[in-house]
Amino acid sequence: AVVSTQSTGRVMMNNDSSVITLERVEEAIESLYHKGDPYRTLANDWLISFQTTQDAWELSCLLLSSSKVESRFFGAQTLGSKIKKEWPTLHPDMKLKVKDFILQQLYCVAGDSLSVSQPALVVTRLCVALSIIVLYTINNVWTDALNELITPKISILVVMEFLSILPQEAHNADFLTSDQRNAVSLSLKSNANKVLSAVCDALKLGGHSQDPRIHKTKKLALK
Repeated sequence: AVVSTQSTGRVMMNNDSSVITLERVEEAIESLYHKGDPYRTLANDWLISFQTTQDAWELSCLLLSSSKVESRFFGAQTLGSKIKKEWPTLHPDMKLKVKDFILQQLYCVAGDSLSVSQPALVVTRLCVALSIIVLYTINNVWTDALNELITPKISILVVMEFLSILPQEAHNADFLTSDQRNAVSLSLKSNANKVLSAVCDALKLGGHSQDPRIHKTKKLALK
């Protein structure tokens, strides 16, 4: 069954579960975050099922353009989940499209604020998704990933977020081979100067940025 929210705010069950639309996904997200049980539980179960579908690839990308933060967060979260579970079986063309889409989303985050195009929690989930792609590909496909990602094209805050997430994902990833782990380690070492430069740029920004993570980075560095 599909959770559908009527204009009155009452939740009903729609028996045509074979059709997945952006509107229905957003209605389920609305129920998940803003309705009580049993609708929240039904919405959660339906959204978990939705994340396993082929439609979730396209719809999760569309959700990132939603006017609702919850929908954008869920879209980014779904994208990361699908990448982690399905990346090895994706067609090469699809892999390129997914990677380019995420990069384009991150390119749009400008200046020293993560809320220009996406709120911080959404940017974090996009960085998680990107880090998973890097982990899958750095050994033999995207071998120059870190060098390409530490670039002025991407906001320094996004770069710092990505660099803080990558080691965590590498540590927790159960899909990594020893060769892939070694490749991540070697890439971080070979790009140590660029990583250090990025940290220094973030520290210089600290006095002007409104983002508390920059001030936290500066405080830790001065200890």
